[in-house]
Amino acid sequence: MSMPAPPQWFIRAQGRLYGPYGLEQMRAFAAEQRLGGQSMTSRSQNGPFQLAADDPALAGLVQPRPGMVPAQQQKAAQRRRLVIMAVVADDNLPAFMDRLSGFGVAIALFKNFWLLNAAFSAEHVRNALSQELGREDALFIADASHGASSWFNIGQVLDRRIRQFWQQQP
Repeated sequence: MSMPAPPQWFIRAQGRLYGPYGLEQMRAFAAEQRLGGQSMTSRSQNGPFQLAADDPALAGLVQPRPGMVPAQQQKAAQRRRLVIMAVVADDNLPAFMDRLSGFGVAIALFKNFWLLNAAFSAEHVRNALSQELGREDALFIADASHGASSWFNIGQVLDRRIRQFWQQQP
């Protein structure tokens, strides 16, 4: 009688697939904070991928990032109105749009500009979407419901200007 194969996981980050990894390696990644609740994991290299925090075997290993809501709590979470602006290379766009549509209906207002009503924080959406972006891509998300924003790969000058803008008193 053969023993069942030990569980294995694949991790998808920045459009790349890593793995397979066993439970001990996943524990080590979590301890090193290289694996978090927002990390996209799957038991199969072909998916489906889910948040590590939503995998029962990994949920106890990872600490969700602030603002992250596990899938089973989404319906109870407060909805947020997000404004998303992105510059995405053509070869990254299908995966980006697929990930964006996973958060709900995104209304395209202009090229590279969407409105999204989501049960997640701007930081959580940024973390998920940025996994589909390349080095030349950029992303900015404003939370119109809470007067906050989050961004990825926009450069030091714009980063500083945005931080100063949000810190100014109205």
